[in-house]
Amino acid sequence: MRVPRSIDKLKHLRFLDLSNNKGIEFLLDSIIKLQNLQTLYLNNCERLKQLPKHIKKLVSLQNLYLQGCVGLTHMPRGIGQLTALENLSVFMVAKDMGVSKRSGGLGELRDLNKLGGNLEIMNLRYVKNPASEFEAANLKEKQRLQSLTLSWKLGFRYDNNSDGGPDDVENDEEMSLEELRPHINLKWLIVSGCGRLLFPSWMSSLTNLVGLRIDNCKKCQHFPPLDQFPSLKRLTIKNLTDLEYIESGISCDDALLFPSLESLRLLNCTNLKDGGGIHPRLSCYNFTVFIIWKSSLALTSLQCLSFHLSNIWY
Repeated sequence: MRVPRSIDKLKHLRFLDLSNNKGIEFLLDSIIKLQNLQTLYLNNCERLKQLPKHIKKLVSLQNLYLQGCVGLTHMPRGIGQLTALENLSVFMVAKDMGVSKRSGGLGELRDLNKLGGNLEIMNLRYVKNPASEFEAANLKEKQRLQSLTLSWKLGFRYDNNSDGGPDDVENDEEMSLEELRPHINLKWLIVSGCGRLLFPSWMSSLTNLVGLRIDNCKKCQHFPPLDQFPSLKRLTIKNLTDLEYIESGISCDDALLFPSLESLRLLNCTNLKDGGGIHPRLSCYNFTVFIIWKSSLALTSLQCLSFHLSNIWY
């Protein structure tokens, strides 16, 4: 299904949904004449390669949904001028130097401080100057943002199913997330595909976090203390095949770790030594699982516990 060229005649259009349109590779430039457009859905348009280069003219746009648009080559320069944006589900870092002159870098996010909902930044491995560009994104000022996904490739939904290629070489360089500090209001954080991940100091400030997923960071050898998340309900650590241990910053024997945790998932962490510092003693009572972690630390709200492909306990 193609977008009709006459769409620009719909001057008063405020909502446009083109989701699941497998045939779209480019959006007609005439779409930028929809000056009253507030919401544009392009979810799962997998072949979509680029957004209109003058997208900044959609001055009323508040919601731009791009979930599943894994064919995007870049974000258009000037998208950061859409300061009314409240939802931008995907920001794609440019891979090809050939489009770099017309693509917007992470600095386009600097002034989009009304953003809420979910934001996934994809292809972070192609950022040329990580420290400066990460800081330019100004994530710490986005206090309405609920969920942040930092993907060095295309994210955990797609990386595990890709066939790889010449660019699909595991990153062995240490990578710091220090300048990608989000606002403390963040509820969900996902980090995917960052080879030798260095955990940032700001992790301990995310006291409102309810969900944390670290996936496909295969060169990561240790996990930092995670004792400071009183609201954490879901923790997933997946495909950290070099992970050897998980630290605990708790020293008191009867301290409570993860008082709100409902789901803990460790998948394909095959190199964990001596339980990775986790020594569980499991029992069930009224569908609650109690676990001893290092210093008799009880996970009092745990409802779902699964371990896969890792011979760490019997």
